Amino acid sequence: MAKFSDIIGRYVYLELDGVEYRVYIEEAGKGIPLVCQHTAGSDGRQYRHILEDRDITSRFHVVAADLPYHGKSLPPTSVRYWEQEYKLTKGWFMRLLGEALSRS
Repeated sequence: MAKFSDIIGRYVYLELDGVEYRVYIEEAGKGIPLVCQHTAGSDGRQYRHILEDRDITSRFHVVAADLPYHGKSLPPTSVRYWEQEYKLTKGWFMRLLGEALSRS
């Protein structure tokens, strides 16, 4: 018999600095928020086992987001992104995660 994972995956649309980003988020569990952020060149798939670990998700609300341009979070369609420098700054990154988490 088939069984389903408790992971919920969905897209959230966020606007930062006048640009709309479509960010893919996966989450599971309840409790204290636990944000799992991938490194450059990767995506949230690396946290699949944490998202499905019942010992962790029984105590934590685990959230793994793909940064824009990574995984299922494609580049924004409203700008010519290939002509712009892609530079993650701490401030931009924190605003993006703050917006994403406030809507999840």
